[in-house]
Amino acid sequence: MGYEVPEARFIPSANVEAPMVSVVRVDRERRRHRTPRWLQLVECERQARIAALHIDRTWEMTERRSGQKDDASVWAELQAAMTAGIILSRMLRPTGVRARPGLSKTKSQQRSADRGAELRRLLAVDEASPLLKISTIRDPIEHFDERIDAIVERGAASVSDFFIAKRGYLSTGPEQLHDGRTAPPMVALRVFAPWPGLLIFDEQVFDLFAYEEALHHLIHEDYPRAVASVAEDEREWTASHFGSAQQLAWHPPDVERRRERWRSFREGRGLGAPSGL
Repeated sequence: MGYEVPEARFIPSANVEAPMVSVVRVDRERRRHRTPRWLQLVECERQARIAALHIDRTWEMTERRSGQKDDASVWAELQAAMTAGIILSRMLRPTGVRARPGLSKTKSQQRSADRGAELRRLLAVDEASPLLKISTIRDPIEHFDERIDAIVERGAASVSDFFIAKRGYLSTGPEQLHDGRTAPPMVALRVFAPWPGLLIFDEQVFDLFAYEEALHHLIHEDYPRAVASVAEDEREWTASHFGSAQQLAWHPPDVERRRERWRSFREGRGLGAPSGL
């Protein structure tokens, strides 16, 4: 059922160079120093830009939405925007850091915490920023299986999921039945309310408007200032260059067999197969 992964083979005649950036700074005693802040800042800006791009597409898809059949497309963009933001938040405030080779877990955690604190300082990200608050909805997004189990176990009667609320109020049902008994809970698993710009995950509410504004502030104001502040200190040891440690390439016939199966799969479902990759 799976595709055969082509073997990468050593090709002596290959002459393809890859762009690289130096990440090693060595002092007179030949000791390595910190990871370049420039490289970390670049990743922060990259994830912010990805998130902002998907939010733009969210608004476009929502405006074009003609019914529930389009809801998955809207949520695909929202989920991508949230995932990029979660990656960014881990850069800015690391959690669940694992032990790295040659370091204890405590030392690894401390170094990551120091990195996060430095990035927050450089990018002027305070504790109230939506770029950090997004971590509160990481579990509802990433651990959806556990949320389903939990709402069933607590006696929920029904759920709203992948729901896009119309302009107005979002109802979650009455608290009491007509006979006075407490009504079983109606849970909003994932609800997007575009009019007020809110994402709702059960009892957790995330401000999409504020998140989008914070992303653009980082991209267009905080990031350029932060990069400029470290450029002089890191210019000499983070120079860009081209190089190749190994001249490896995939065997063309192996790749073509994979691509032929992939083309057949897409064409069999009425989809085009991109060419010229």
